[in-house]
Amino acid sequence: MKTFKEFLNEFANKTGEKELEFIIAGMLPLSPSILKDFEKDVKGVYHVTSIEGFKKLLKLEGRRIDISTFSRGSDLISKGLLEEAEILVTLDGKSSIQFDADVHSGVDRNGVRWLRSNGSGIEKLKNIIFSITLDLQDQLVRWFDIPKKNEEGRRLPTHIAISNWIFDKPGNVKKEFIKIFMLRAKKALLASGAARIKQIIDAVPLEEPDKGFSINHNEILLHNFKIKDSKIILQGNKSDENLMKRAKKAGMGKFKTINAREIRNFK
Repeated sequence: MKTFKEFLNEFANKTGEKELEFIIAGMLPLSPSILKDFEKDVKGVYHVTSIEGFKKLLKLEGRRIDISTFSRGSDLISKGLLEEAEILVTLDGKSSIQFDADVHSGVDRNGVRWLRSNGSGIEKLKNIIFSITLDLQDQLVRWFDIPKKNEEGRRLPTHIAISNWIFDKPGNVKKEFIKIFMLRAKKALLASGAARIKQIIDAVPLEEPDKGFSINHNEILLHNFKIKDSKIILQGNKSDENLMKRAKKAGMGKFKTINAREIRNFK
């Protein structure tokens, strides 16, 4: 029997559509338009990326697409999360939402950040996301009249019923499916004076500093940002020489450097 993760990976490999994968995985979108009333101007926050990631970041400058940034560092963030920690970028911009810990958000093809209801992360937060997305999935089943039983008459879990139904649908149906989900997610989050968003923020505790290998960095979703400074991150090992060569080749040879240990101490 396949695990839930194996099921999602197989679905993602077949469709290549992140938004559908995230919906079926019980994830919740946090687009800047949903979080407009929570926007704040922020200055001097950080983003860690690779040399290639920095080139992509330049194309997002000034756009209404969220990236994950932080103001409180850790050992983990100084080593890199989804990619190698090679460039530390300092930015000013508008924050969509700020969390006191890393919420392990995912990003879709349009740059929208999604919160997870499973896998690693904060249990209280995942439970809230699960409750919201389970209701949203049920709404989709009713809206599109999705069969909840297989050919043998056996009742299917909601996420499997949805994936079986949507998998071979034409592009226009998939587009409408995603559109309806996004609209209903926005409605759910903004209901009762955005009570759900406040609940989500409050579910993320301020973590105590770690005594060993620290992982207690925060997460700030930032858009309409401007890059203020960029530095090459040195890890203090043999890889630094190769990094400097690649940075020079990429036109970043004049960037200042920073030791990864310093990022751990960002407050």
